[in-house]
Amino acid sequence: IEYRRNKIIDKIFNDDVENLDLLSQELLVSKTTILNDLENIKTKLEKNKIKLIYDSRYKIFGNENTIREFYLKHLMLDENLLKYQDDGILKINREANLKLTDFSISSLSKYLYFCRKRINNGFILKELNFNILEVKNIYYYDIVSNIIDLEDELENIYFVAYIASLTNTRDKEIKTEIKDYIEELISNFEKFSAIHIKDKDNFIRQISNHLLSSYYRIKFDFPIINPLLGDIKNKYHYLYDIVKDSINQMDNDVFKNLRDDEIGFITVYFGSNINYFLNENIKVIIVCPNGLMISKLIEMQIINYFPSVEILASISSRDIKKINKNYDYIISTIDLKEYKNVILVNPIFSNQNIAELSEKLIRFDNFISENAISKLMEIIKQNAKIYNEEKLSREIFKFFIKKKEFKERKAPLLSELLNEKRVKKIKEVDDWKIAIGEAAKPLIQDKSIDESYVKLMIDSVLEHGPYIVLEDGFAMPHANGGKGVNKLSVSIMALEKPVDLLGKSVSVFLVLATTDSKTHLRALSGLSKILEDEENIKVLETGDYKKIINLIKKKEVE
Repeated sequence: IEYRRNKIIDKIFNDDVENLDLLSQELLVSKTTILNDLENIKTKLEKNKIKLIYDSRYKIFGNENTIREFYLKHLMLDENLLKYQDDGILKINREANLKLTDFSISSLSKYLYFCRKRINNGFILKELNFNILEVKNIYYYDIVSNIIDLEDELENIYFVAYIASLTNTRDKEIKTEIKDYIEELISNFEKFSAIHIKDKDNFIRQISNHLLSSYYRIKFDFPIINPLLGDIKNKYHYLYDIVKDSINQMDNDVFKNLRDDEIGFITVYFGSNINYFLNENIKVIIVCPNGLMISKLIEMQIINYFPSVEILASISSRDIKKINKNYDYIISTIDLKEYKNVILVNPIFSNQNIAELSEKLIRFDNFISENAISKLMEIIKQNAKIYNEEKLSREIFKFFIKKKEFKERKAPLLSELLNEKRVKKIKEVDDWKIAIGEAAKPLIQDKSIDESYVKLMIDSVLEHGPYIVLEDGFAMPHANGGKGVNKLSVSIMALEKPVDLLGKSVSVFLVLATTDSKTHLRALSGLSKILEDEENIKVLETGDYKKIINLIKKKEVE
């Protein structure tokens, strides 16, 4: 159904639907089915502020920028995209030395055909939401304009910007800008999540590669579909919220208005680094009968959607017998019945492909692995008759996933970690070390932490500097590793007279004690919303439990 409806959308947008009888014959379904599909498509388009009208043929109307964006997203779902190649695009790629991927060449080829159709029918772009001069200064602007002149300057500028969105930038200044941006992003994430990013140089390199390939897409605001976004928002929304808040704290002209799909990709990088949903790197081998071209396309999609997966090799089907590496899965465009753990995919992943890959390649840490499921299946085999082994295995997996999701939903909110005994206000202290000790006292008294944890928090500040100061006047002392912590807990202390913390004035201390790298994320996911308003910090400075708890609860439901 999805494939058929996408096919109909493509025909409508390219002004190619005149006769429903011919369309039903082409798609091998009844006219009634086509009419039902058209109703579904009409509703979908209306949600995107595009009207579908029948006037001797099916036509679309709406803001031209909106129509172009919708079609760009549609292209990403086209399973036959690779068959499109335009001579003009190939010539641009050669003369400008762009080194475009086959996927990019096909996307540009089909989109060029669509744009020409729109222009010929009188639907021309009236405005662009990015800096026109920046596009005109791109070194291949004249090359593109001469080869595929769209007979309208704004249309030429728009298409050059789209070409740029599919390229990797090589500009040294941009590389430096991205590196600085990621370092600030990591700093924000560590502050708001109380989690230390491991192997920072490698982590920066990973996200840099991603942002270098998406820099112009983000800069010129072209869309991307992140098929995992729904899962990320539903299953890992505390992590997603903290990453989003960390991004929103920054004032970068290019990255300040990131789409949710882009934030979702970045969230996966952070989640992989802190072992939020993976307990080990899964190793895969990509096998295709057509050799390098399709293999590279699949490799690009795996890196994009599942950055922590380790790709051992990309090989042709004739070389598969030479494999001497231990792998978890083979990802292939052909069925390899003689090999185990083969995931069959289209060259351009369908939604079904992505769903299956997600189930196989994303493991939930410390809960259940496929190996554990296999062992459980063996026990069941020994004691009962199994009528459908594959279905039973899948149902067991789903059962544990639901338990995992339930467990994550039960992670406490910040308001649930506070009580009257854990919130206090005192007049003053001699120094910041004493302040941390005083703020932590309620947690020592109720045995949530040991006294050793206070020393660890102080040592962490001495080693890393005043990183615990999240906003003017507010500090969140904590230490990594869970040592000296008996249970997840929080306490708040306000000072009438602020204390100097290595050059920063602090009047509110929120002590955070964590047992692992994830259970506390729900509690902290709304903290940045509180800290972004000075009036909220003034409420924290009162040290009044009722006022503070009411503020926190209010922000938790916003």
